[in-house]
Amino acid sequence: MHKDTPGHIKSILEAAYAEAVETRGFRAFLGNVRAMPMHLFGEEAQVYLQHWQSITARAMYEASSPERSPEEWVIRRP
Repeated sequence: MHKDTPGHIKSILEAAYAEAVETRGFRAFLGNVRAMPMHLFGEEAQVYLQHWQSITARAMYEASSPERSPEEWVIRRP
């Protein structure tokens, strides 16, 4: 969510997400794509996503998948 989103709106969205994660449909979706809910919010989620992006971009580059290095996209090394 955008960093300038008001706190009360963030709270509403986080509560809605937490509720949605518990639904049968969402659980089925996660099972179909072999994913697990992590229940991360705010700074903790941002740190996790940046680390995941860094590792994924580096692995793809080293496997010669993209032509440009992660540094060209301003993705830091893990």
